[in-house]
Amino acid sequence: NSTTSEMPQGSILFFYRTKDKSLTSIGVLEEYEVASNFKEIKELVGNRSVYSDSELQELLSKKKPAKVLNFYYAENLEEPIPLVTLVDLGILNGPPQSITKIDNERFKKLFDLLSDKDKEIFHE
Repeated sequence: NSTTSEMPQGSILFFYRTKDKSLTSIGVLEEYEVASNFKEIKELVGNRSVYSDSELQELLSKKKPAKVLNFYYAENLEEPIPLVTLVDLGILNGPPQSITKIDNERFKKLFDLLSDKDKEIFHE
C-alpha cells in the first residue's frame, strides 16, 4: 500500500528489519510493477515472493493495486545500521513504515556509515 508510484530499475534498496531496528541488507531493483489481481501478481513474482498465496490474496482484498518489487538480493550488511543513528544524522525521521525514498545528500551520509566491505558491493 505504499504511495510510491514508480521506481527506476537499478535503484539501490536498503532493507530495514523492525525487530533489529536497523538497516540490515542491500538489494538492487530489477523490476517494479503494479498488479490488480492475483494472476498478475503470480505472473510477475513467480516463485520469488516472500508472501504465501493466501497472503497475496489478502493484500489484494484491500481493493488497492499491489506494488510488486522484484530485486536482486546483494548482501547482508556486515555492520547493520541502527535506526537511532539514521535518525540522529537526519537520514530518516523515524522507523520506515513503507518504501522511503532518500535524496543524494542523505544517501551520501548513509554510504559513509557502511563498512569498507559493505561499500565494495557498489564497486563490483
